[in-house]
Amino acid sequence: MADVALQGSQKGRLVITVRGRLDESTGKSLRSAIHARLESGDDLKEIVFDLRELEDYDILGRAELIAAHKLLTARDRRTVYVSTRPRIRGLALMTIREVQDDNACPVGSLEQGERWLDASLARIEQVELRRR
Repeated sequence: MADVALQGSQKGRLVITVRGRLDESTGKSLRSAIHARLESGDDLKEIVFDLRELEDYDILGRAELIAAHKLLTARDRRTVYVSTRPRIRGLALMTIREVQDDNACPVGSLEQGERWLDASLARIEQVELRRR
């Protein structure tokens, strides 16, 4: 079972840290917490999923992460997934692809994520590259 924490950052971003193993129960808790945060009127437009301490996941946990990401996509949130492990980075890529989110990017470090979110043209560049 994983540990999930949501907190605002100094730059006005929502940082979601997931540690341990992402299973269905943890995924539902994650989705529920994100939904509650969005319904509370939270205006944080940029989301950082910090998955550096996520050890593993199962298919049901992945499905819940996809459902959580769909909530963010429906509200036009820009999202980065930070992971240093290939399997977990694959989870991020599968999630982004499944949701078809041009406002999301997998990165290898928090610094890369911050730079991507800071770039004012990041979304436009992503869309233009995919059209080529």
